[in-house]
This record gives sequence, C-alpha cells and structure tokens, in this order.
Amino acid sequence: NLIQFPNYINFFNINIPMKKIILKQTPQDFIVEEIINLKTSKEGNYAYIKLTKENLNTLDAVKILEAQLRIPRRFISFAGLKDKQAVTTQYISIQNIKEEQLNKIKHPQIQIQFIGYSNKPISLGTLEGNKFTITLNFKPKTIAEMVNYFGEQRFSKNNVEIGKSIIKKDFKKAIELIDNYSSTFHLKDKPNDFIGAIKQIDKKLISLYINSYQSYLWNKVASEYIKSKLKKTEYIEQGLLIFTKKKVKNIEIPLVSFDTEFKNKEIEKLYTNLLEQENISLRDFLIRQFPDQLPITTLRNLIVKVKNFSWKNNKLTFTLPKGSYATILIKHIEVAE
Repeated sequence: NLIQFPNYINFFNINIPMKKIILKQTPQDFIVEEIINLKTSKEGNYAYIKLTKENLNTLDAVKILEAQLRIPRRFISFAGLKDKQAVTTQYISIQNIKEEQLNKIKHPQIQIQFIGYSNKPISLGTLEGNKFTITLNFKPKTIAEMVNYFGEQRFSKNNVEIGKSIIKKDFKKAIELIDNYSSTFHLKDKPNDFIGAIKQIDKKLISLYINSYQSYLWNKVASEYIKSKLKKTEYIEQGLLIFTKKKVKNIEIPLVSFDTEFKNKEIEKLYTNLLEQENISLRDFLIRQFPDQLPITTLRNLIVKVKNFSWKNNKLTFTLPKGSYATILIKHIEVAE
C-alpha cells in the first residue's frame, strides 16, 4: 500500500512505500481542531467565530466570508492556515461585524458559530496547538515524539519554486508559476509589471510562498543534521527526509533569513553548504520590492512532543504543537512498524 494524500503533490518526487497505512480517503478521515485560549466579552471591535470547513483551505474560506459580509480582507484575522483536504475547525476574528450579520452567512462547506467579542484580533501567537483525529486502518505503536519536519501540504505544487523566485527577485518566473486571476488581469494592462502583478495577491499567500522555501531549506538541514548524529542502522531515509529509530537530542534550528545569526556551528556549516548549492545568500532574503513581506529568522524545535496519543475504533487522536504536521507523525508511525 501507499500512503494516501489525494491532491497533494509529493514534494520529494517519490512514492513512499508504507507498510499498512491508508488514510485520507475523504475529508472526514482527517479532522483538525485548533487548541486556542480566547477571552471574550459581550462587546468589542472584533467578533470571534468558530469556523468549521470541509474541502476548503483557510484562504478560500476567508474569501467566502469577505464576499458574503462585503468587507475588506484586512478585517479578517486568524491564527493559522488549515489544509483543504480535511474537516478543520479554527477560530477567526472579524473587525466591525455584529453577531446578526454572521448569522446570515450561508455556504455548504462552511459552518459558523459566534463565540463573543474582543478588542484584540486573533493572531498566530494565540494558537497553542492542534488536535487531530485520523481514520487509520490498524492500531499503531505509540509515538511520544517526532522530528518536526514541515509536511507536504506546506509545499503544494510550486510553492517552493515560487518562494525561491521571489527571494531571487525573479518576479517574472514567480508570476508565471502563480495561478491568480487578478495578477493575470493586471498583466493584460501592464505586461511587464511583474512586481505589480504579485502585489495583487493576498499578502498571506505571498508570505506562504516565501515561508515554503524557508521550510524546504529547514527540512534539508534538519535531515542532514540527524543523519550526522546516527549510524545507518538507526535511521530510515524516505525521500529527502531522515526518520529516526533512536532518540535524538532536541535543538533549535532557524528558518534562515537575512538576519540569521547562527549559534550552532554544525547548523551554520550545513546551511552554508546548502545555500551555496542553491545559489542563495542571506542578503537575498531582503526583498525591498515587498517591504511588508520581509521574512525574519524564527527558531524551530528539531524534536516535538506528541501528546494524548490514542487509538479506538479505527480513529487515531493526538495533539501537536502549533506548526507541527500530522502527516509527518504518520510517517513516524510507519518507521515504528
């Protein structure tokens, strides 16, 4: 059998042989619920809603809210992007909207529940983690921790190449890879204004492209670091990723950017070699054409804890910290088998 991720592009261009695992046949087989701590009141500038969606990614769901409420995109905030091929529940804040307006939202793939009001928008810092419920066709061995790789859904079809093109200032190549109606319309009037065409795209999506390239680099460095710490019998290679059979000490690895200062000499050497292969320098991450899209260095744990791991009636449930991927845990399960 092969692990099933319908409509995902296999970023590593391989079919990964899995021992038993078949999942994600339908969106209901992959359920994600945000774990978040919200304080609400009876009044405030922001309405908080619980949004449950099926077979829609977060940005597409936001476009529906934007259209039905007739408000600008900047009025809507959320803590994280959620996958399309799943049933996901997340929390969203909407500026200058009342509960009665929210009750008028109708869409077959969206359910809205009003939570309350606040004077602060929801942001990434609000999110604590995610609870996953996945239909699995066998009882897995318990996984207590995992390597914190970015999953395939971070990369999609062209995200990495688009992100690299933006960082390299090859805006023509970037826009050729992006399927966006507004950008295409812009280029009809101004055929060579590739920067202007990119500016037609949702800022969150532009950030996603750039972050995808940073994530690609992080995955490669993390894999090489783990490989350097283990014997060949202590890990399994799946594409470009290294999955451990033995515990590895946790460290923080940066998502590299123009302001990165390396504290770990081993990680610095791995990044230096990789960036040389990619023909990229740290200064390339300064994108003056898009000053509001300036990526900065963030640190990411190499190893994260898996909590509340349980299996019952073909349903695997567990919680992960924010930014960690359930699809990576599934690959760890295969290694454990």
